[in-house]
Amino acid sequence: MAKPRTFAPAFQERDSLTIDILLKFKASENKNKKTSKKFGSYLKKSLSLHPLSLRKQRDRSHVSSLKY
Repeated sequence: MAKPRTFAPAFQERDSLTIDILLKFKASENKNKKTSKKFGSYLKKSLSLHPLSLRKQRDRSHVSSLKY
């Protein structure tokens, strides 16, 4: 009598593919987080050097010196 075939290898392959996809997705998320952090720090630096931002900082320091 022949043994019935199982689909275990097919299920294992599907599970392996699912894990690969999830790992790639997680790696992509991590890369996006790093990119957004770099962009955020660049944006803060560039905005702090903007002429209007410098004027606000100067005005704030002038006002704070008048309070004392």
